Amino acid sequence: CQNDLGLVAATLRKKGVLVNFAVHPVAGRMPGHMNVLLAEADVPYEIVKEMDEVNPKLLNDDAENRQNVADVCLVVGANDIVNPLSQEPGNSISGMPTIRAWLAKKCIVSKRSLATGYANIDNPLFFKPNTEMLFGNAAKMIRELAAAVEKTAADMTEKKQNENAQRGDGYVALEDEEEDGGCTAACCPKVKPPPKPRVPTLLNIAVLRECDRPVPAEPCAAASKLVAVAPTFVEKLRDLGFGVLVESGAGKAAGFFDEVYEEAGATVVQDRNELIRRGQVIIKVTRPATEEVKIMTKGQYLVSYLWPRQCPDLLKALAQQGVSALALDNLPRISRAQKIDTRSSMANLAGYRAVIECFAKLPRMSKAATTAAGSFPPAKVFIIGAGVAGLQAIATAKGLGAQVFCNDTRAVTKEQVESCGGKFVAVDFHETGEGAGGYAKEMSAGFLRAQKRVYSKVIKDMDVVICTAMIPGKPSPKLVDSEMVRSMRAGSVVLDMAAEMGDLKAGWGGNCQLTKKGTTYTDAKSGVIIVGETDLTDRLPAQASELWSMNVINLFQEIGGAEKLQRIGELIEDDEVCHDLLVTHDNRVLFQEAPPPQPARLPSIQKLKSKPVVGPESMPGSPTPFTEDANPFAQTVAERDEELQRKKEEMAKFLDQVYFVLSLAASLVLCVAMGEGMAARETRQLLVFVLAVVIGYHVVWQVTPSLHTPLMSVTNALSGVIVVGSMLEMDPYKPFSLGSGLAAAATTLASFNICAGFYLTGRMLKMFLRGTGN
Repeated sequence: CQNDLGLVAATLRKKGVLVNFAVHPVAGRMPGHMNVLLAEADVPYEIVKEMDEVNPKLLNDDAENRQNVADVCLVVGANDIVNPLSQEPGNSISGMPTIRAWLAKKCIVSKRSLATGYANIDNPLFFKPNTEMLFGNAAKMIRELAAAVEKTAADMTEKKQNENAQRGDGYVALEDEEEDGGCTAACCPKVKPPPKPRVPTLLNIAVLRECDRPVPAEPCAAASKLVAVAPTFVEKLRDLGFGVLVESGAGKAAGFFDEVYEEAGATVVQDRNELIRRGQVIIKVTRPATEEVKIMTKGQYLVSYLWPRQCPDLLKALAQQGVSALALDNLPRISRAQKIDTRSSMANLAGYRAVIECFAKLPRMSKAATTAAGSFPPAKVFIIGAGVAGLQAIATAKGLGAQVFCNDTRAVTKEQVESCGGKFVAVDFHETGEGAGGYAKEMSAGFLRAQKRVYSKVIKDMDVVICTAMIPGKPSPKLVDSEMVRSMRAGSVVLDMAAEMGDLKAGWGGNCQLTKKGTTYTDAKSGVIIVGETDLTDRLPAQASELWSMNVINLFQEIGGAEKLQRIGELIEDDEVCHDLLVTHDNRVLFQEAPPPQPARLPSIQKLKSKPVVGPESMPGSPTPFTEDANPFAQTVAERDEELQRKKEEMAKFLDQVYFVLSLAASLVLCVAMGEGMAARETRQLLVFVLAVVIGYHVVWQVTPSLHTPLMSVTNALSGVIVVGSMLEMDPYKPFSLGSGLAAAATTLASFNICAGFYLTGRMLKMFLRGTGN
């Protein structure tokens, strides 16, 4: 319902209403998910606020500031995160951070029912006198609300126009003219507002041209067609106190030429070294090369991808030069930082482009189609990983008519997958993959074995497999081995978005074992097309550059413009965003990778079996580094679950065998009984009938559905033979015998089959008659 919410917000803002969106830190169950949905609905970033911004300004209980409290608060689907009991002691959600919706003058809640949330506790908000409940499907209710708001706004505009029409001069002011504050008729020429005063330039931003191709001698350098600042955002940077210097040709690959930058107010500099020396703030999309770092001087600022975990030598070189470096890839996963998150922006585009690339290479259509010759089903797509890229890939593939399946180690993504139109493929193993900051974590060996069994069954029936699974600071998970790839049909496509971080030492190019980084090739043994390209966003350079520029603008606005950037060293203690972004400052490397959690040493599995575990407080030992002999509780649980899963599968196989034996025995007993009580002739007829039913059933159901209609015309002849044979078997002297009854039933059923066959065959033939008059 985000599009309808965006329409409501746009309509209200057009009428001068102050509108803000409040996003709870856990909204959407995935970092950035709610922001992505709102961005798709064209909701401006500046009105999307986090909980800590909304509560003190618009939802406060300060008597002196009650005039600033929100007039209306619309709650869509939320429960526990707007529960006022969080402010009271003695319940399960006491102290939980919540959006104080109950303090608004009027609260409208859209929910399916009054059922409790995850905390299983009633919400008094639903029963407050200032609350109005809208029960039903949220999408339908918000759609109706949007229509009502639009109608009210249109009525207000019409009323205003009617009032203006009675001025006496016959002039009717339009809505956009009212907003501009005056009449635009010839008798009332519109006065141009005075030009906005120019903010003085405090710092110069240097926008460098990215490398056209990777540099083999620079393991930390990369190539890109993007430009860090698009021309349309030059004006916004100048309003923040920055001058903009652009290297000549920096935007050419993205379709932004030097002339466009000059028209926007930027200065184009020809010499790269001179540009780096003149700029106090250097912005790049990719990591800087060694030669570029050597030119930088003390006091300069660098904003770029730096990958501090993988490139520690680069951080040391920047610190040695005295550069204050902001690593955009080290952004904390909090609500306030989502508008700055370039990784989510780029992943969104990459997920879209991945689907386009796959269907461009797939030798078949993506959607189902029906023709005169028959029909064929939609392509089947399996997406591994339901992050930002995975969700966008699901939505894109579904929009192209494909049948989409998805798996993620984080069970909470199931709802997001289904909301995008995909079907969630679950792994029957009791372990969750939720890691720090909403990212996935490494899974146990038991889970990986169970996951492999599921993937082996699913992938062989897929036309497209898109791998998006990555773990920060770790090699890409090894998920799709060579056997799975070679079980797919020839012409199928496997695209590996995790090829950038493949574990090459272990022989894996990414999530897929056969991936070759930066290469697309066809596997000789299976005919499967394997795509390992890592430049998906570079194939949408203009839009990717604009999204990147938006993130950079939001970063500088969050810091406070050029003035506050010069004092960023003072902000890192109090500002969580700046604390994580700033990785070098004052000739020091500030980046520190968080150490892994240190599990407590627990008893062995044999001791755990012999002695019940009461809780963590009863487990002896002090925290020690993880070792194989420590047997932490999580590993014990995983082993237990794996053992239960194995026993469950063994029991299912055993029951299948028992059912088969019992069925066989019952069939033998029935055959013996019928043989003793029936004549030899009738026994032979019954045997032929049973065999005909069994063989006919398997023959028909093994035929492709698109061939059922032509098959009907062929079976007419067989049905005719059956009718003749069954009629000959009727005994006029014993009409009520078993043989005569079976013959009569066969005649009736075969007659129906003949009639239906001729009818359907006639319809099929008419499809091929084109204006013959027959």
